Amino acid sequence: MDPSPLASRRWGYLIPVVMVMYLLAYLDRGNVALILPFIGDDLHLSSSAKGMISGSFFIGYLVLQVPSVLMARRWGARPVVAVLLVAWSLAAIACGFVQNQEQLYAARFALGVFEGGVLPVIVLLLSRWFIDSERSRANTLFLTCIPLSAVLASPFTGWLLTITHWRTVFIIEGVIPLLWLIPWLLIVRERPVEARWLPIGESTQVQSKIDEEQRERASKSMVGNSSYREVLRSRTVWQLIAAYFLWFGGAYGVVLWLPTVIKNALPSSSALHIGLLSAVPYVAALAGMLIASRYTHSRGSVRLWIVAPLAAAGLATIAGQATSNVVIQLGLLCVVATGSYLSLGTYLAVPSLMFPDSFAGITVAAMTTFGSIGGFAGPFAVGWLSDVSGSTVVGFLVLGGSFVVAAVIAAVTIPRGLSTNPTPSRELGRVS
Repeated sequence: MDPSPLASRRWGYLIPVVMVMYLLAYLDRGNVALILPFIGDDLHLSSSAKGMISGSFFIGYLVLQVPSVLMARRWGARPVVAVLLVAWSLAAIACGFVQNQEQLYAARFALGVFEGGVLPVIVLLLSRWFIDSERSRANTLFLTCIPLSAVLASPFTGWLLTITHWRTVFIIEGVIPLLWLIPWLLIVRERPVEARWLPIGESTQVQSKIDEEQRERASKSMVGNSSYREVLRSRTVWQLIAAYFLWFGGAYGVVLWLPTVIKNALPSSSALHIGLLSAVPYVAALAGMLIASRYTHSRGSVRLWIVAPLAAAGLATIAGQATSNVVIQLGLLCVVATGSYLSLGTYLAVPSLMFPDSFAGITVAAMTTFGSIGGFAGPFAVGWLSDVSGSTVVGFLVLGGSFVVAAVIAAVTIPRGLSTNPTPSRELGRVS
């Protein structure tokens, strides 16, 4: 990392802890994509049922999005995430004991409930630790755990599937996050001034800058009370939600069905081989996010950094349906994965750049709430369209279209001049 000279220990202490924590959440969230092709005989799953297994996670994901932010504002992000971590681990372990598809639906639903509250709370936590010019980079570095989880977790899950039963894989990968509870409780604090590992002078300096920015936003914003109802009255917020819904629909549709597409293209491949190939697009995404973390705060507008990758992901998804060449398909999937994740951290920083802290936190929760519906709709649409058409082509064309429409909505919603660099004006914080 290229740490900021302002309280540089934040980058080496806080970011790695939240990265690993959320990487482990993604391990339990995403392992089902690799496991599904190998449990069909035991549970007799149709393509629609496989889509519903992923979709049930995102239905559960809706439940605690906003309540988790409200709880974090009252009791603190640190204890709230700790409780959620324990709960999602138990739900992940339960997946290994299911006896039918309905029980697997229920276990994945519970997993979604407890993981659903984590992301908006972490975004809120980072907004209390990093100033405006750092926030996009902090979010992006934190969210590199998503492609990194695929790079590490896909081969790991594939390897486990070669040496043990799929039920044991669920149990092993459910236990692992519990071990990370210790560093989480030891290192994470609510604000810089509370961290013992941060020198007092540095913690006071960064805290004063963050407080000053929050006061400036509050004084120049036309936002009223930061209630959930107030957030949902904003046209700007609904446009941000719509783009995030389509973005997540496309991204998670590709994530769930990627191993199945590779297995269909290479039917003789082992689980480990499929896991390794499934990781390749996420290596590209990880590299892209690391590059973006260095330049999004200094080069180009926020809008450009968001719109261009989304459009590229959509066009690559559509183009991939016109070829059967495995190498070309894998290359296009690298573009899709990079476009899906490159600017996710920047997008989640947009509310905190436009609105005061209290309003921005609920806005992020609203975005991720409705985005989780997209996470259900995308995989389920591909499964249903595959059953109807006998092919994944139509479903992936829909996913490609969702990326493109998300890019268009983002282009017309995010102000042209919005930047992560400090600006003399905060008129961008006004809500329609």
